[in-house]
Amino acid sequence: FFLTAATRNPKDSRVYARLGLIYLQKKSYTDATEALKVAVKLDRFNPSRHYNLALAYEGKNDNQRAIATIREAISLDPVSPKYRTLLERLLNKK
Repeated sequence: FFLTAATRNPKDSRVYARLGLIYLQKKSYTDATEALKVAVKLDRFNPSRHYNLALAYEGKNDNQRAIATIREAISLDPVSPKYRTLLERLLNKK
């Protein structure tokens, strides 16, 4: 359904964000990364898009990109505790 929706409306970041979340739930981190990169590109000021992309990078064991991405989410929303929690978890993996 969401793949069809993305084809019909390729500029809707919500479609790619939802698709990315589905891939995250299925632990299909490469597909999640690709979908969420599009969501971030279309809606770069939405911190949750960056957060979910950071989770996808974490799933791929790409901690360097995950850290950079979650820091972007924190810069957009510095008060969200879940963003800081993810950053701490990633920094502890180093």
